[in-house]
Amino acid sequence: MTISATVPVDQLDSANATLESAGHGPNNFSVPIYTGPRPTHATLHAWTDTDFEAAVTAISNVIVSQVAGSPADRVTAAMPVGGQWGGNAPDLTGQVTPGLYTGESELWWVIQAFDRDVFDQPLETYPALVRRARTPGDVQQWVQPIDEFDAYLLSDPFNSAPERVLHSGTEWVTTRDVNVWQPGTADSGWTDVNAPVVTVEPWASGGGTGIAGSYNLGDQVTHDNPNDSSNIWLYESAIESNTTQPGRDSTFDRWWTPLEVVL
Repeated sequence: MTISATVPVDQLDSANATLESAGHGPNNFSVPIYTGPRPTHATLHAWTDTDFEAAVTAISNVIVSQVAGSPADRVTAAMPVGGQWGGNAPDLTGQVTPGLYTGESELWWVIQAFDRDVFDQPLETYPALVRRARTPGDVQQWVQPIDEFDAYLLSDPFNSAPERVLHSGTEWVTTRDVNVWQPGTADSGWTDVNAPVVTVEPWASGGGTGIAGSYNLGDQVTHDNPNDSSNIWLYESAIESNTTQPGRDSTFDRWWTPLEVVL
Protein backbone atom coordinates (compact mmCIF):
# COMPACT_ATOMS: atom_id res chain seq x y z
CA MET A 1 0.00 0.00 0.00
CA THR A 2 1.18 3.56 -0.69
CA ILE A 3 0.20 6.94 0.61
CA SER A 4 0.45 10.48 -0.75
CA ALA A 5 0.02 13.57 1.39
CA THR A 6 0.44 17.33 1.09
CA VAL A 7 0.88 20.13 3.67
CA PRO A 8 1.07 23.93 3.32
CA VAL A 9 4.64 25.16 3.08
CA ASP A 10 4.37 27.17 6.31
CA GLN A 11 3.84 23.86 8.12
CA LEU A 12 6.65 22.00 6.32
CA ASP A 13 9.21 22.14 9.14
CA SER A 14 6.75 21.20 11.87
CA ALA A 15 5.25 18.36 9.78
CA ASN A 16 8.66 16.85 9.06
CA ALA A 17 9.70 17.28 12.68
CA THR A 18 6.54 15.50 13.86
CA LEU A 19 7.19 12.49 11.62
CA GLU A 20 10.88 12.38 12.53
CA SER A 21 10.10 12.44 16.25
CA ALA A 22 7.77 9.49 15.68
CA GLY A 23 10.68 7.54 14.15
CA HIS A 24 9.76 7.95 10.48
CA GLY A 25 12.91 9.65 9.24
CA PRO A 26 13.71 13.27 8.27
CA ASN A 27 12.35 15.38 5.40
CA ASN A 28 9.39 13.21 4.41
CA PHE A 29 7.56 16.17 2.89
CA SER A 30 10.09 17.31 0.29
CA VAL A 31 8.51 17.70 -3.17
CA PRO A 32 7.48 21.32 -3.96
CA ILE A 33 3.88 21.89 -5.02
CA TYR A 34 2.86 25.08 -6.80
CA THR A 35 -0.34 27.07 -6.75
CA GLY A 36 1.60 30.16 -7.83
CA PRO A 37 5.11 31.22 -8.91
CA ARG A 38 6.72 29.90 -5.71
CA PRO A 39 5.99 26.59 -3.96
CA THR A 40 3.03 26.87 -1.60
CA HIS A 41 2.85 23.24 -0.44
CA ALA A 42 5.05 20.17 -0.02
CA THR A 43 4.11 16.58 -0.69
CA LEU A 44 5.29 13.04 0.05
CA HIS A 45 4.65 9.70 -1.62
CA ALA A 46 5.81 6.54 0.09
CA TRP A 47 5.18 2.92 0.88
CA THR A 48 3.54 3.00 4.22
CA ASP A 49 2.28 1.07 7.21
CA THR A 50 -0.47 1.69 9.72
CA ASP A 51 1.73 3.69 12.11
CA PHE A 52 3.08 5.93 9.36
CA GLU A 53 -0.39 6.57 7.92
CA ALA A 54 -1.72 7.45 11.37
CA ALA A 55 1.17 9.86 12.01
CA VAL A 56 0.67 11.58 8.64
CA THR A 57 -3.10 11.78 8.99
CA ALA A 58 -2.78 13.39 12.43
CA ILE A 59 -0.86 16.39 11.03
CA SER A 60 -2.96 19.55 10.92
CA ASN A 61 -4.23 20.63 7.47
CA VAL A 62 -2.74 17.58 5.71
CA ILE A 63 -4.38 16.29 2.52
CA VAL A 64 -4.05 12.48 2.35
CA SER A 65 -4.71 10.29 -0.69
CA GLN A 66 -4.79 6.53 -1.14
CA VAL A 67 -6.57 6.41 -4.49
CA ALA A 68 -5.75 3.58 -6.85
CA GLY A 69 -3.41 4.23 -9.76
CA SER A 70 0.15 5.30 -10.46
CA PRO A 71 2.25 7.34 -8.01
CA ALA A 72 1.54 10.38 -10.17
CA ASP A 73 -2.21 9.73 -9.85
CA ARG A 74 -1.93 9.44 -6.07
CA VAL A 75 0.15 12.61 -5.74
CA THR A 76 -2.30 14.48 -7.97
CA ALA A 77 -5.18 13.35 -5.76
CA ALA A 78 -3.41 14.82 -2.71
CA MET A 79 -2.97 18.22 -4.33
CA PRO A 80 -4.50 21.41 -2.97
CA VAL A 81 -6.94 23.16 -5.30
CA GLY A 82 -5.02 24.25 -8.40
CA GLY A 83 -1.82 22.58 -7.21
CA GLN A 84 0.76 21.16 -9.62
CA TRP A 85 4.23 19.66 -9.34
CA GLY A 86 7.17 19.83 -11.70
CA GLY A 87 7.03 16.15 -12.56
CA ASN A 88 3.81 16.51 -14.54
CA ALA A 89 4.10 20.08 -15.83
CA PRO A 90 3.13 20.16 -19.54
CA ASP A 91 5.15 21.88 -22.25
CA LEU A 92 4.48 25.59 -22.56
CA THR A 93 3.32 25.59 -26.18
CA GLY A 94 0.22 26.68 -28.05
CA GLN A 95 -2.74 27.99 -26.08
CA VAL A 96 -1.96 27.95 -22.36
CA THR A 97 -4.09 28.70 -19.31
CA PRO A 98 -2.92 29.62 -15.76
CA GLY A 99 -0.80 26.93 -14.15
CA LEU A 100 2.66 25.32 -14.09
CA TYR A 101 4.49 24.55 -17.34
CA THR A 102 7.91 23.54 -18.66
CA GLY A 103 9.52 25.87 -21.16
CA GLU A 104 13.07 26.80 -22.16
CA SER A 105 14.27 23.97 -19.86
CA GLU A 106 12.74 25.66 -16.80
CA LEU A 107 9.48 25.71 -14.86
CA TRP A 108 7.14 28.64 -15.43
CA TRP A 109 3.89 29.76 -13.83
CA VAL A 110 1.39 31.15 -16.35
CA ILE A 111 -0.53 34.05 -14.81
CA GLN A 112 -3.09 34.54 -17.57
CA ALA A 113 -4.04 32.67 -20.70
CA PHE A 114 -2.13 33.43 -23.89
CA ASP A 115 -1.09 31.91 -27.21
CA ARG A 116 2.59 30.97 -27.15
CA ASP A 117 2.63 30.95 -30.95
CA VAL A 118 1.72 34.66 -30.87
CA PHE A 119 3.85 35.63 -27.87
CA ASP A 120 6.88 33.80 -29.21
CA GLN A 121 9.77 35.81 -27.73
CA PRO A 122 11.79 34.53 -24.71
CA LEU A 123 9.36 33.93 -21.87
CA GLU A 124 11.00 36.47 -19.55
CA THR A 125 9.81 39.09 -22.07
CA TYR A 126 6.25 38.70 -20.77
CA PRO A 127 6.19 39.21 -16.96
CA ALA A 128 2.48 40.08 -17.10
CA LEU A 129 1.74 36.67 -18.63
CA VAL A 130 4.25 34.26 -17.13
CA ARG A 131 6.80 34.15 -14.31
CA ARG A 132 9.70 31.78 -13.79
CA ALA A 133 8.72 29.33 -11.05
CA ARG A 134 10.95 29.43 -7.99
CA THR A 135 12.66 26.06 -7.50
CA PRO A 136 13.82 25.58 -3.89
CA GLY A 137 17.61 25.46 -3.59
CA ASP A 138 18.25 26.36 -7.25
CA VAL A 139 20.27 29.50 -7.99
CA GLN A 140 18.33 31.11 -10.84
CA GLN A 141 18.55 34.42 -12.67
CA TRP A 142 17.16 37.30 -10.64
CA VAL A 143 13.71 38.43 -11.79
CA GLN A 144 12.11 41.66 -10.59
CA PRO A 145 9.45 40.64 -8.07
CA ILE A 146 6.07 42.19 -8.72
CA ASP A 147 4.78 41.89 -5.16
CA GLU A 148 5.55 40.32 -1.78
CA PHE A 149 4.26 36.95 -2.99
CA ASP A 150 7.22 36.40 -5.32
CA ALA A 151 9.80 38.43 -3.38
CA TYR A 152 13.01 36.72 -2.25
CA LEU A 153 12.99 35.29 1.27
CA LEU A 154 15.58 35.29 4.02
CA SER A 155 14.55 31.72 4.86
CA ASP A 156 13.46 29.38 2.06
CA PRO A 157 10.83 27.14 3.71
CA PHE A 158 12.31 24.07 1.99
CA ASN A 159 15.89 24.44 3.28
CA SER A 160 15.75 27.29 5.84
CA ALA A 161 18.51 29.11 3.92
CA PRO A 162 18.50 32.62 2.40
CA GLU A 163 17.54 32.61 -1.28
CA ARG A 164 20.28 33.11 -3.87
CA VAL A 165 20.17 34.51 -7.39
CA LEU A 166 22.39 35.24 -10.38
CA HIS A 167 22.58 38.84 -11.60
CA SER A 168 25.11 40.60 -13.86
CA GLY A 169 27.36 37.54 -13.83
CA THR A 170 27.51 37.41 -10.02
CA GLU A 171 25.84 35.18 -7.44
CA TRP A 172 24.05 37.04 -4.66
CA VAL A 173 22.44 35.98 -1.37
CA THR A 174 19.66 38.03 0.21
CA THR A 175 20.25 39.57 3.62
CA ARG A 176 16.74 41.06 3.73
CA ASP A 177 13.44 39.24 4.04
CA VAL A 178 10.75 39.78 1.38
CA ASN A 179 13.42 41.36 -0.84
CA VAL A 180 12.11 43.06 -3.99
CA TRP A 181 15.27 45.09 -4.72
CA GLN A 182 17.78 44.61 -7.54
CA PRO A 183 21.13 43.08 -6.49
CA GLY A 184 24.12 45.39 -6.70
CA THR A 185 22.24 48.61 -5.97
CA ALA A 186 22.75 50.66 -2.81
CA ASP A 187 21.08 49.20 0.29
CA SER A 188 19.51 46.45 -1.83
CA GLY A 189 19.80 43.78 0.83
CA TRP A 190 21.97 41.48 -1.32
CA THR A 191 25.54 40.31 -0.68
CA ASP A 192 27.96 39.09 -3.36
CA VAL A 193 28.73 35.53 -2.21
CA ASN A 194 32.24 35.76 -3.71
CA ALA A 195 33.12 39.11 -2.14
CA PRO A 196 35.91 39.11 0.44
CA VAL A 197 34.60 38.72 3.97
CA VAL A 198 35.15 41.90 5.96
CA THR A 199 35.94 41.19 9.62
CA VAL A 200 34.61 44.02 11.76
CA GLU A 201 36.17 44.51 15.21
CA PRO A 202 35.95 47.29 17.80
CA TRP A 203 38.39 50.15 17.13
CA ALA A 204 41.55 49.93 19.19
CA SER A 205 44.49 52.33 19.49
CA GLY A 206 47.38 50.70 17.68
CA GLY A 207 45.04 48.21 16.05
CA GLY A 208 44.62 47.38 12.39
CA THR A 209 47.00 45.73 9.98
CA GLY A 210 48.58 48.86 8.50
CA ILE A 211 51.98 50.41 9.14
CA ALA A 212 52.79 50.88 12.87
CA GLY A 213 49.40 49.73 14.04
CA SER A 214 47.13 51.72 11.73
CA TYR A 215 44.00 51.06 9.71
CA ASN A 216 44.03 50.85 5.93
CA LEU A 217 41.66 52.50 3.50
CA GLY A 218 38.34 50.65 3.59
CA ASP A 219 38.91 48.95 6.96
CA GLN A 220 35.76 48.87 9.07
CA VAL A 221 35.51 49.15 12.84
CA THR A 222 32.84 49.68 15.46
CA HIS A 223 33.05 52.56 17.93
CA ASP A 224 30.83 54.92 19.86
CA ASN A 225 29.72 58.24 18.40
CA PRO A 226 29.90 61.40 20.53
CA ASN A 227 26.86 62.75 18.71
CA ASP A 228 24.86 59.59 19.42
CA SER A 229 25.89 58.31 22.83
CA SER A 230 23.15 55.67 22.99
CA ASN A 231 24.45 53.65 20.03
CA ILE A 232 27.55 51.96 18.63
CA TRP A 233 28.35 52.88 15.02
CA LEU A 234 30.12 51.15 12.14
CA TYR A 235 32.89 53.28 10.63
CA GLU A 236 34.98 52.85 7.48
CA SER A 237 38.48 54.29 7.17
CA ALA A 238 38.62 56.98 4.49
CA ILE A 239 42.44 57.10 4.36
CA GLU A 240 45.46 54.82 4.45
CA SER A 241 47.58 54.49 7.62
CA ASN A 242 44.74 55.77 9.79
CA THR A 243 45.65 56.11 13.50
CA THR A 244 42.86 58.53 14.50
CA GLN A 245 39.95 57.67 16.77
CA PRO A 246 36.57 57.54 14.98
CA GLY A 247 34.24 60.42 15.75
CA ARG A 248 36.66 62.41 17.91
CA ASP A 249 37.87 65.05 15.46
CA SER A 250 35.61 67.90 14.39
CA THR A 251 36.45 66.93 10.83
CA PHE A 252 36.30 63.18 11.54
CA ASP A 253 34.59 62.46 8.26
CA ARG A 254 37.93 63.20 6.60
CA TRP A 255 39.38 60.14 8.38
CA TRP A 256 36.40 57.88 9.13
CA THR A 257 33.06 57.57 7.35
CA PRO A 258 30.18 56.64 9.70
CA LEU A 259 28.08 53.98 7.99
CA GLU A 260 25.27 52.82 10.26
CA VAL A 261 24.18 52.04 13.80
CA VAL A 262 25.09 48.43 14.64
CA LEU A 263 24.22 48.18 18.33
